[in-house]
Amino acid sequence: MKKLLWGAVEDAAQKARQNWEQGSNGQATTPASAPQQPGKQYLRLPMESARKLRWFDKGDTTAIVKTHLREKREMAETLGALKKIIIRSGMTEAEIDAEVVAMLEDTETARESDEGVNAVLLAAAQAELESLQALTARMAEERTAMQDRLARAEAGGAAAKSKDSWNANFSLEEEDEGGAAGSGSGAQALDPTLVADLNRCVQTLESALAASAASARLTHAAEADLSAAEVSAALQAAMASGATATASGQGELPSGQSEEDGASPSASASSAATAALLAKLQRLEGERRSACEEQLELERQLSAALAMAEQAGSLKEMLSQAAEQRASLEQALHTAQAEAAAAREATKTAEDAVEMLRGEVKRLQHTAQGASAMGRLQDLCLQAEERAHSAERRASVADARCTRAENGLREANAAIKEREKSLTGAQAEIKSLQAKLAAAESQGGGGSGVAASNASHQEEVSKLEKQLRSIEAEARAAQKELAAAKAAVVGAEGRMQAAEAHEAQVMAELRVMDDVTAERDQLSAQVFALRERLNEMKSEKGTADHYKKLAHELQSGRACLEDELLVTGQLVTQLEGRLRAALERVDAAETAAQVAESRARDAEKQIGSEVEHRLSAACANRSLWPLPILSEVAKLEARLAALQNALSAAQSRMEADSQALQSEMRQRTELQHKTAHLEGALLRLEEAATERAQDAQQNLARLNAQLTDAQAEVAHLTAANEELAASVAEAKHQASRAHSAILLPPPSHTPPGGGGNGKWQVQNAVGGGSLYGVADTQQLAQLRQASSLDQEDFEGMSEGGEGGASESLQGSHSNQDLHQHSNTAQQQQQQQQ
Repeated sequence: MKKLLWGAVEDAAQKARQNWEQGSNGQATTPASAPQQPGKQYLRLPMESARKLRWFDKGDTTAIVKTHLREKREMAETLGALKKIIIRSGMTEAEIDAEVVAMLEDTETARESDEGVNAVLLAAAQAELESLQALTARMAEERTAMQDRLARAEAGGAAAKSKDSWNANFSLEEEDEGGAAGSGSGAQALDPTLVADLNRCVQTLESALAASAASARLTHAAEADLSAAEVSAALQAAMASGATATASGQGELPSGQSEEDGASPSASASSAATAALLAKLQRLEGERRSACEEQLELERQLSAALAMAEQAGSLKEMLSQAAEQRASLEQALHTAQAEAAAAREATKTAEDAVEMLRGEVKRLQHTAQGASAMGRLQDLCLQAEERAHSAERRASVADARCTRAENGLREANAAIKEREKSLTGAQAEIKSLQAKLAAAESQGGGGSGVAASNASHQEEVSKLEKQLRSIEAEARAAQKELAAAKAAVVGAEGRMQAAEAHEAQVMAELRVMDDVTAERDQLSAQVFALRERLNEMKSEKGTADHYKKLAHELQSGRACLEDELLVTGQLVTQLEGRLRAALERVDAAETAAQVAESRARDAEKQIGSEVEHRLSAACANRSLWPLPILSEVAKLEARLAALQNALSAAQSRMEADSQALQSEMRQRTELQHKTAHLEGALLRLEEAATERAQDAQQNLARLNAQLTDAQAEVAHLTAANEELAASVAEAKHQASRAHSAILLPPPSHTPPGGGGNGKWQVQNAVGGGSLYGVADTQQLAQLRQASSLDQEDFEGMSEGGEGGASESLQGSHSNQDLHQHSNTAQQQQQQQQ
């Protein structure tokens, strides 16, 4: 009886505490004007913070306070009623306080253990986050390496194209001067080093696919994806460079040659090799995807089988618990039967006492010995009453235990039926999984490793089936034992009914004596009520003092939590402001890059017209050719220096941005450490504060993801700058080819008129000559010498011969293009400032 009362007290106290926590925390953290939506993250704040943030009106605050006070009053009433029940059962106030203190100590111990578990889980999560960050850094390094390889491949293709164009121009110049007949060899489509890189990438992809099919690990699949992406990107770059080189080579062919004569046999061979590599890449990609899908399907089926095996083990444990519960119920039933027998013996004793009392009354009626006989009669009545009360109590206790035993048996039967149903369902699911595994084995074959794993899982499933059969047999035996126990309970109920009927007869006989003791019982009841009221007042006073102290401690702890959460909110707000500033800087950089791209396009469009205008001005008078060339070379040097300064300034800005991002990452790490410290403090105080700290950590994770996105945007901007540099290099090569094609000397040293003037021909034949022709020849020789020197200074290529003039012109115009782009970058920097 004492255990039952104390269990009811614990349940009521726990329920009252939950209601009080919901009233003080749950309602104060969620505003009435903004209802919570499932699946959404939110920040929980205490009442004072919500009032400072003006989330509530006065009416809402008053309603929340009234609800809180009402729940506290209900909790106090419940605790008072429970304490009355405990005091009536025979416990003193000191014992109650001692048990309450013990329960509070147990609660504190459990809370400390929970805090330890949470700390361990948090450390594990932190380690997992660090490993993921390391993996992300490694992937970023691999991506950077891939970009470098692609850039080197593009640079190699561009160098090959420029070299082919130079060879073609040199051959055309020799043909015009009469040195040797024939044309250039044509442009090559692909670089041999690039083809070797592609073959190496394909071999890497094949090895990665073999490893993926053997081990079925996601890491190998990711490496295969990276290899495939690398090969595809390299192939696309190679095809683009090859197409550009082919187009340039066809455009530079002389008018006397056809397209078939200008095409190179190496270009067709490279195209065929590229097509073969693409086909092989597609085939390998399809095989990898199919193997990964089959492996994932098999792993899913095996995980489902393991889950069913674990479920069967849990069902076995539940059946063992049911058997233990049945044994305890049987023991309780035997105890109830023994108590019923004791109650029957007590009833017989009470009947004997009543018979003795009747005989004594009859004897006293005959003898009539006066007051002494009346006192003796009263003593006998009191003894009989006490015996009857004790017998009644024993009978009620035995009845209650029998009822509990019956209820326990019914619950055990219901639990056994439910577990039998779950076992049947588990067997059906295991059979379906076995069929699926057999079908998967017949379809895919799988491999030696997968077949062995499937065989082992089938053995485990067969063992589980045997265990399930044994469990079913035990369940049937338990049902038989329960049926026998039910029959015993029915017999005990019949005997108890007979005992109750006999007890009712005895009580009817004892009611005659109740009139004598009515007045005494009334007075004793009044005295007991007064004492009980006094004890209740004392207990209520002690309880009120204790709860006042607890309320004061909770309020002080709540104030500390509010201050810490306000600091956390301020830190989160500052971090969000920094993140927004970083995003704005990234957007500004993207806008500047777009403006630079548009200006670069405009500059590329204006290059042709500017070149034509200057060349037309230079070609108007041949005697003036060296002076514009020298002035252009000086301008190009100045522009090149300005471009280098602009590039160094851009690099310094990029370094400053990277340092700013690193400082933000360090601040974020410090904020994470502070958040972890706050989480530990919140976990020690209340569970609600733990949830708030976890929500704050989730917000920090979201901000971390936003910072990662910002870093990705910065990387994208860097890639865009690299693409812009590549486009500038391409424009430089195109301008150099155009200048070299325009500034080439004519096929002969005759004037542009074609046949020439007869007067000058006669003069040349008789020994005279044109002074203009001699001056032009001397200036052309000087121009070639100067161009060879400029070519050695700017490009490091000391190729002598008669083609130095075209090479010098090509370097001068490429420097002019670079200077124009440097001016564009300087203007963009001024706009940003």
